[in-house]
Amino acid sequence: MASLADKGKDLFKDATALQNKEHEQLKALGASDYESKRLVELNEPSLIQEMMKACEKGGTKYANKIKMLLIVGANPDTEKDGCSGLHTAAWNGNDKCIQCLADGGAKIDLPDKAGFKGTPLHWAAENGHVETCKLLIKLGASKDAKTEHGLTPKAIALKWGQKDAAAVL
Repeated sequence: MASLADKGKDLFKDATALQNKEHEQLKALGASDYESKRLVELNEPSLIQEMMKACEKGGTKYANKIKMLLIVGANPDTEKDGCSGLHTAAWNGNDKCIQCLADGGAKIDLPDKAGFKGTPLHWAAENGHVETCKLLIKLGASKDAKTEHGLTPKAIALKWGQKDAAAVL
């Protein structure tokens, strides 16, 4: 039977191997040694903060950051202040970030906890992000999802005068 010390050595060896694997995956995405080490050592609150910032900013640079955060264990459905990264990316029309989150296993129809229990499609529709609405639908978002007030994404788009978004819904 293995001693407690031997079990500890095995756990350390496994953790080191995992960190080395994560480091190599991050390097493949273009992370510097410093950035890779920093990301691997982030705690949960820092992962959440980094994820939300990337979802808000958008673009290729921040989509790549989301991929890196997912590699080091960030939850694709992470929530801050009642909304997920997918809600934030949808609100801002950040399609590349949405695709990364979906590829990482994010729940496309996750209702927010911040306001009216809307899905990311509701949030994109409210801001008139037509291409984002199309992407979310392609990824499986329900056009029939309802808020706590019974409103569909199309109803939300129309309420806020987003006729082009309503047309794709």
